[in-house]
Amino acid sequence: MQQVKLATDTDMVVLTREELEALQKQSQQVIDDSLVGVRWSLKDVIRRVGGYRHDSFVRYVIVPNKDKLFSIGALLSAPVGTSGQYWFRASVMAPWLEHNLQKITDGGWSWKGN
Repeated sequence: MQQVKLATDTDMVVLTREELEALQKQSQQVIDDSLVGVRWSLKDVIRRVGGYRHDSFVRYVIVPNKDKLFSIGALLSAPVGTSGQYWFRASVMAPWLEHNLQKITDGGWSWKGN
């Protein structure tokens, strides 16, 4: 059985692979639970991805994926005309952002209105 050693300030800790995986799963559950019942504004989402110009983020990330984001439950509401604002379900939007981070970092999707 393979074991992993983790250095700590005082001692060494030896874990089996199964124990390590269980701890990783448990820590992910804590993160997931911290997002339950939380909604993010567009400003919150942009802050999460390390800053993006508001207009560019809407144009190249949100608009091309609006239907998908609604269908998976990440997008709770979107502005209609000049009224309203974007609201996102944090527990769904966080994994979507992580999964698509490289595409977002590379400039997003092409905008159909170009």
